[in-house]
Amino acid sequence: SALPAGEHTFAVEIHQFNTNNTDLRFDLTLSGIYPIPTPPTELRWEYEYRWKSATLSNFVATVAIPTSAVRENRHYRARVRHMDNTGRWSHWSAPVAFQSTPVSIQPLLDHLAISEIMYDPSTETPSEGLAGWRAQDFEYVELENRSSSLTLDLTDVRFTQGIEVAIDPGVRLAPGARCLVARSRAALTLRHGAGLPIVGEFSTSRLDNGGEPLKLSYGGGTPIREFRYDDDVPWPAGASGTGSSITFIPTTPMALQSDGSYWRNTPASPGAPSVFPQGWAAWLANYFKPNDPTYAQKIPATADPDGDGLDNATEYVLGSNPAVAASRGGIVGGTLSSGGKFYFTLSYLFRSDASVQPESSTDLTTWVPANLVEVSRTPQPDGSVQLLLREAQPMRSADKARFLRIRAGRL
Repeated sequence: SALPAGEHTFAVEIHQFNTNNTDLRFDLTLSGIYPIPTPPTELRWEYEYRWKSATLSNFVATVAIPTSAVRENRHYRARVRHMDNTGRWSHWSAPVAFQSTPVSIQPLLDHLAISEIMYDPSTETPSEGLAGWRAQDFEYVELENRSSSLTLDLTDVRFTQGIEVAIDPGVRLAPGARCLVARSRAALTLRHGAGLPIVGEFSTSRLDNGGEPLKLSYGGGTPIREFRYDDDVPWPAGASGTGSSITFIPTTPMALQSDGSYWRNTPASPGAPSVFPQGWAAWLANYFKPNDPTYAQKIPATADPDGDGLDNATEYVLGSNPAVAASRGGIVGGTLSSGGKFYFTLSYLFRSDASVQPESSTDLTTWVPANLVEVSRTPQPDGSVQLLLREAQPMRSADKARFLRIRAGRL
C-alpha cells in the first residue's frame, strides 16, 4: 500500500563512521508480492458458464442472452455446440467475444419508487400461527410507478441487496400502479386478502428489523434505487416492533428516496395508497421509540430532545424533526409582487390541532399580531396544510426594518 502505481524514488543518506575509512557500500533489496487477485467469486474459468441456455429442439440463428447474466462494460465470450440425431454433442465452437454496453433505464430511474417497506410486521394471530406462519412471513416491499402517463416494463428488475428476488417475467406497471414483492404470497394473502399485486417472493431472505442496505437493480446489478433504511432517526422510529410500515411521502422528489426524513409511519396497505395518520400521537410515533428508556422524557410538548431551542410543540407545527437539531422546519419568509406592489410573505404548516399566531415587529422588541392575507394553501400527505400568507399592507420605504414570526402551540 506504500507503493501506489507510478514512479518512485528511494532516497538514502549514508554516514561514514570512521573518517579514516575510505570504504563505502550500500545494498538495497526490494521484495514484494503480486497484487491480491479478484475475489474467487468474481473469477470464471472458460468452462464455468455464467449463463447457459436450455437445449433447443429446433434450430435458431440467434439467441438473446438475458440481461441478468451480464454486467455493463464487461467482456464476455459465447460458444455454441450441436447435438446430432443420435444424442452425440459436437465440440464447442470458437468463442464469439463481445463487450456489454449500458442499457437505457432512464424511465425506471425517473419513475419507479420503493414506496413502502414492511420490515417488522405485527406478531401472528392465533389463526395465522395455526396455519404455520410467523411474523416475519408477512414482510413485503411495495414498488410504485409515479409516472402519470408512462407504463414501466419491469422485465429484468430485481432486488440484489437486502433481499434477493426477481420480478416475475412480463410485469408491466401502469401509471400510478403498485406491485409487491413478498416474503410469502400465501401469508400476505391470508393477512390482507386476495387480489394483491404480488410479483415476486423473497422466501430465502428477509428484511432486517434494525435496518439494512436495500438495492433495486436492473439486470446483473445496475442500480435503480440504492439506500439503507433504518429504525432510527432520521428514519421513522415507531415502525420498529409496532406492525406499522414506512412509506415514502408522495410527491417527494425521487432523489430523496435515501433520506429517512421523507418517510413516515403508516398502517400496512400493501398494493394500495397509504394512509398517513394525523395528529400529535402519530407525529410522535415517527420520531420516538416506546422502548427507549428516555421515552417519557422526550415526548412532552415542552420537551426539546435535540436541544435546538425548539420544543416539540413548535417542531410539530413547523413540520421539523424533533430528534435532529439541524432540522428547522418549514417556516419561510419572502416577498411577493402583486399589482405593482411588494409584500412581505410568510409560509408555514397549519395543523387542525395546533394554534399559530403570526406576529410582526420593526425592532425585534415590540411584537403585535400581524395582519396577513392568505395567498394559497397546499394540502400535505399527513393532513397538514402549507399556508402562504402576505401582509395586508405593502412594503414601505419608510420601514427601516420589518420582522415576521409565528407563536405556535398545541390546542
